[in-house]
Amino acid sequence: MKILVNASVIATLMLSASWVAAAGSNGSGPYLGATYGYLKVKDNDDFEDDNDAYQLILGGDLNQFFGVEGSYIDFGKYGGNLAEADTDGFTLAVKGTLPITDFFSLHAKGGQLWWDSDYEVLGYDGSADGEELFWGVGAAFSVTESVDITFDYTRYNVEFTEDEVGLLANDSLRADTDLDHASAGVRFKF
Repeated sequence: MKILVNASVIATLMLSASWVAAAGSNGSGPYLGATYGYLKVKDNDDFEDDNDAYQLILGGDLNQFFGVEGSYIDFGKYGGNLAEADTDGFTLAVKGTLPITDFFSLHAKGGQLWWDSDYEVLGYDGSADGEELFWGVGAAFSVTESVDITFDYTRYNVEFTEDEVGLLANDSLRADTDLDHASAGVRFKF
């Protein structure tokens, strides 16, 4: 998993470097960003929790309509007295943008999340990792030509299966957890 994530990050950096050289007035070019927001965690066993989450973003717009985005996201620590987890991950997504005006646009994205979770259940410590698809929608407001304020909603669906949780597994374990992330952020375009 780490090799795939590292290769994805390197590929994104290389594409971003080429966009710096090719950036022009067609809306293309690289950007850096950060978001902070509200995370709601819910699974199929009535486990619910709320938390803060932050994300660091590196992306690039191929033109004013399409782009690629990679990020690191820290979902934080969530849970209660009997069970808790600390989850983070890396994402790689394609993004479609619909410019509404010169300073306002809507976007949608979909991609892959590579996650890692350290957990404790009834005093037993363990870890799990996996890769899942995700999707999101949002809006961006241009404050200046190179600074945007963003608002996003993203749904990450994380599934813990029998082989991912080791000793806690039973024959029919399949925990389906939704991580709903609503965030506000800033994006710096180059």
